[in-house]
Amino acid sequence: MGSRQRNAAGIGTSALGDRRIRRVRRLRLQRDSIGYGIGAAIGGALAYADTDRIPINLQFDGDLMYYLCWLCTVSHYGLPLFSVVHNNRVLYNSTEHRMRLAEYRGRDSSYERVLIETGLQDPVPDYAQIADAMGVNGYRPIGNPENVAPELESAWEDVKNGCPALVDVICQPQ
Repeated sequence: MGSRQRNAAGIGTSALGDRRIRRVRRLRLQRDSIGYGIGAAIGGALAYADTDRIPINLQFDGDLMYYLCWLCTVSHYGLPLFSVVHNNRVLYNSTEHRMRLAEYRGRDSSYERVLIETGLQDPVPDYAQIADAMGVNGYRPIGNPENVAPELESAWEDVKNGCPALVDVICQPQ
């Protein structure tokens, strides 16, 4: 087996065309493809399971709502995955589309109006509690920026000790 094959992680190989792991020089968040990120993160966690590397999953809240089962997967297999939820409490891709469509049709395109059926405010999902229920260490929704770093550090320690963790960070609705 050549070195190229030994280094294969299988992350995005169909899109990349080869199997080499490359050092990340620029972070690019994949948008407009619901659920891609968590599959790639689980693939990374499987690929690095026997190493000291820890994959980081930057998870949008809308994607998380579609694929909650990934929490069971990482818990069941004990995958050390560090997940941070970008919780803007809205399915923003759909909201943005509705705003543009309403403007085009000459209708009320206000943010409050388009949040009907795309906002995640009533009820407000507690992703940390959902994670806890599925065996992943969940860190409560953090709304104060001063509290983010300590919670991230605590979660990082959990993951370094082999436990998957999810940190729910409240962000602006964008």
